[in-house]
Amino acid sequence: MRGSIGHKADLLCTDYAASKGGQMGMMKNLSSRLAQYNISVNEVSPAMVGATGLLPSADSVPGVVDSIPLKRLCSPEEVANVVIMYTKTGFATVCGLMIMRRVELTSV
Repeated sequence: MRGSIGHKADLLCTDYAASKGGQMGMMKNLSSRLAQYNISVNEVSPAMVGATGLLPSADSVPGVVDSIPLKRLCSPEEVANVVIMYTKTGFATVCGLMIMRRVELTSV
């Protein structure tokens, strides 16, 4: 449920962590293999995005906002802005980059 889960062990979500790790590995592999064809592959890995079916609001998981340094959930629009940023001309040479919103949950 968080963008950083594929980077470290988490016994509560091993299936999710494995799929996240696979996604990161696939992005790195594709970015290096497709670069010769001028195709860039990047990843956006947000954590704790509110206003979604999984996490409708901060109130749906008591204490979650208190464990986030900014004390708020990420919005879907913020994630979309990062994806749009990748499409801009100035980012045409970016390949194999992962933008991750890291959240360390201390107590939920």
